[in-house]
Amino acid sequence: MPVPDKGPFHPESIDLLHGITLFGDPCLNAVTGARWVENGNFKSCPVIGSLGFSAFQAFYRKNHQVELGENDWQTTLILAAIPYAASNLVVMAPDGYVPAIRVKALASAYNVRLHILPLSHFPAERINQMRKRYW
Repeated sequence: MPVPDKGPFHPESIDLLHGITLFGDPCLNAVTGARWVENGNFKSCPVIGSLGFSAFQAFYRKNHQVELGENDWQTTLILAAIPYAASNLVVMAPDGYVPAIRVKALASAYNVRLHILPLSHFPAERINQMRKRYW
């Protein structure tokens, strides 16, 4: 179910995600994890000193010269990930999704290759599992 662009939004559940950007260590052990952090010059994920989306926007504006919006969440989530991607960024998106021009431009500026995986590559049950937020 797509998130409405405008109007009142009533979530079906706070436990179901419509999109997420994950930062972190993709390694299976501490040694390779430490190498991954070092190879990224200790810049593997953003550290923001205060809460709220406006602080998030200000951080990206100041540190990456990237404007993040509230109206196009698909673009915002991808833009947030690009500065912290080592060389590749995997985006799982609805079939036919084409990244915005500014997403492609930022990926090029950071020398990050985008890999768009259509949701049709996954069984429906797996998509439902990925959407669940675990507390």
